[in-house]
Amino acid sequence: MKKFTYLLPMIVIISFVFLGCAKDDDEESTTSSTTTTTTSTAVTAETGTAAITLSAKISVVDAKSSASTARVGGRTWGRTANAIDTTAFASTVDYNVDETGTFVYERSSEALNTVNEILCQIGQARGDLMINEGNYKAQIDVSKCKESSGDSKSGAPDYEMWILNVSRASGEPMKVKGWVPMGDGLIYFMGDWYQSPSDTYPLGHFSFHFEQREGATTSGDRGMYGYMKALKSGDTTTLQFYMNQDSAMYGMTAGTEILQSVTATFNADDSGSGATNLPYFTQSGYAGQKTYDLAFNDDYFYKQKKVGVTSSSEGTASTAVCLDRNKYIKSAWRYGLYDSAGARKTISSGFPITDSTGAYNGYIGYYGLWMPSDAGVDNGSTVKKLDFDNPDSAGVSYTVLSYGGKLRKYQKQSITLGSIKNIPFEWFDMSSYAAKRVYWDGSNFKVDGQRVRGYWVDNTTSTLTLTASNVPYGFFFYSRALGGDGQIQLAYPSGRGTAPTAPADNATVIFNTQTPIFPGDSVPSTLACYSNCPNPSTIATGEDYQGATTSVYLPSKWNWGTDIDNYSTPNPYTYTFDNTTSGMVLKYDNGSGSQSIILSSANSNLPWGFRSGILFDNSTFDNDTSARQADYAALTCNWNSNYLCPWQARGGLSTFYIWQTGTDDWQKLTVLVDSDNTSVTFDPPMIVKYTHSGTSSNSGKNYNDSSFYLEYGGFGDLWGIPSYCVSTSTGEKVDCAASSQGTTRWVNEFVIPATSIATLAGGTTEYVVKPLEIEQTMPEASGEASDCTGAGLSLGGVSLPSASDFVSPVSDVGTKPTVTGPPTIVSGEKKGS
Repeated sequence: MKKFTYLLPMIVIISFVFLGCAKDDDEESTTSSTTTTTTSTAVTAETGTAAITLSAKISVVDAKSSASTARVGGRTWGRTANAIDTTAFASTVDYNVDETGTFVYERSSEALNTVNEILCQIGQARGDLMINEGNYKAQIDVSKCKESSGDSKSGAPDYEMWILNVSRASGEPMKVKGWVPMGDGLIYFMGDWYQSPSDTYPLGHFSFHFEQREGATTSGDRGMYGYMKALKSGDTTTLQFYMNQDSAMYGMTAGTEILQSVTATFNADDSGSGATNLPYFTQSGYAGQKTYDLAFNDDYFYKQKKVGVTSSSEGTASTAVCLDRNKYIKSAWRYGLYDSAGARKTISSGFPITDSTGAYNGYIGYYGLWMPSDAGVDNGSTVKKLDFDNPDSAGVSYTVLSYGGKLRKYQKQSITLGSIKNIPFEWFDMSSYAAKRVYWDGSNFKVDGQRVRGYWVDNTTSTLTLTASNVPYGFFFYSRALGGDGQIQLAYPSGRGTAPTAPADNATVIFNTQTPIFPGDSVPSTLACYSNCPNPSTIATGEDYQGATTSVYLPSKWNWGTDIDNYSTPNPYTYTFDNTTSGMVLKYDNGSGSQSIILSSANSNLPWGFRSGILFDNSTFDNDTSARQADYAALTCNWNSNYLCPWQARGGLSTFYIWQTGTDDWQKLTVLVDSDNTSVTFDPPMIVKYTHSGTSSNSGKNYNDSSFYLEYGGFGDLWGIPSYCVSTSTGEKVDCAASSQGTTRWVNEFVIPATSIATLAGGTTEYVVKPLEIEQTMPEASGEASDCTGAGLSLGGVSLPSASDFVSPVSDVGTKPTVTGPPTIVSGEKKGS
């Protein structure tokens, strides 16, 4: 995996060629004859001093604006009028200002796809707001820009601090210089931009060079170097990209050049050709290069791959593949949520901070603390909240308190089974001890997939009959589209452990909204547990299985026939929790000296950390209150009112708790405490309900009138739409199997149309949804390769760029400048002046 650790920061600088900038309408009429290359047509720089507009995304072929002839989740219905009328929004509100970009994903252009993975980082740098403003700092959340996964379950940020300088004189090209951290060194980059993308210049016109040096000075050893440029000659535009890395950067023996390069030509009639060159890795390591020959026109995209290419071998060629440009499927990985006035919906998820000296900048929020390791900020350190309205102020000081885990509060929500038709669940089959993918089709449960070594493998769709073997105690599931864990309530006429009655559309589905507990929040001081109860003695090395010899859990307290509690003499495991700033750690009580439940070092059996079973208010057993009566009613066995059936807790209790601990920041609770010992709290992702309209989807499933409970983590982040895997070669649906990783990727079932409405879960507040970034994926043509050759496409004849055109930017960029104070740009928003 080391190659990916190095690859992303290397490519970061390349994507500055696509920096999203705005152009003024009143530019002066001034010309320049400067060109980026002597082989291209003479190009003049745009007039004026405003920023040059650059592409937000790039692909070898343009996105189609017409409707696809494939299933694309299109609207085949009459939409009802929305409560929020977007046509009444002013042109200046966020909803109308935020644009929707569309691009084409194609694996053969992987070098550019790697660039595109970083493009939104560059968008966050906001050079359009900083032209001629001198050197500035931009704090970039790189997690927002990694390729999205339909199986992803985390939205934790990952920050880097960049320094940039964007300038332009009247009538001259726009110049960008930058310094990006990479390991213990820096990437230096410099480029000139002459023309914005237009009908005349489809990619604009630019030239850009970059180089990485080890250490803190410009004289350090070179780690990698390269360039990218867009040239124009007659009616043909040529894009070139070259990057040279030494194999030592991949943890291998030094001396082998590992290349990424692209040449792509674009003609006025939307035809063109190209070649790409990428490193090829197998399980044994580096195995030469992987190349593609490309050709395309307005209707088809033709490609052929070779692997194992070296200086002495042409490698092994794969069968040529023809893709249909008119039969794409669509996904959207970024959305905006807007209020009734068209303003972006924001949540208080965190804010930027600096260490006590002001030398280091970081961020604190819902997912924890981010700070450069050199800052030495830890539990008990002092940090300051940055005041962007008054950047010269000292800022409010806080003490950092970090706890080894976090307690989450779960509150019950109910819907019907019919309202979530065709939404996939992850369900554990007790009869085969396998995790399966299940959905309700309106009449029956259907199984269409199974997890194998952590990845989904498709099965032939079959009907699932519920039995005493596969659902003896209830139907429990996980679904990102419903906000996480849930349960379908089943009727057991002969009691638990026997066959349930087959459910219908009106069956109740229960899921829970989650809220993290912060110091001072109301929490029971004693919590009861019956199953998957944390064992402090084995958590460091035990197995994640209740029945294991060395389980991380204590023995179950609700075994049939051996340990079913009588209401009058209950005997759960008990835990204590202190909700003050000096507590905030779950401790095992039961007379054992209150041992902390903390996973302080990695346990290979717990790759995702530790999660407890259900914990609930122990006052159920200690005090005869209304809370006790409600909990008693939820837990009482229906076959004998004298006994408690704790497995009913998830679906029966209106509130319960789960403890989480681990070595990653997102598995812990980090808070700031002010001078009066009051902690700062942050909002979790907001849960919104979206009901889909339309009978079409990319896979063919009908999601019409299905309700999704989506997580909104802030602008751009909306998670929970069902996804499935397709081949990166053909675009067709395939298994997400471990053996196929690298040749498969996720796509959405559908795109939420602009102007759609999402409602706050459990409330009535409505928001407008708008997709911000739409991706088109091309499937294989029906006639396979013959469609492309019949259309006159042929492969080969394109030369890749070489090192001879590289010009080192290091001496011109110079030593990284010192920029004091807070970052001006944070995750794409201008915070200071």
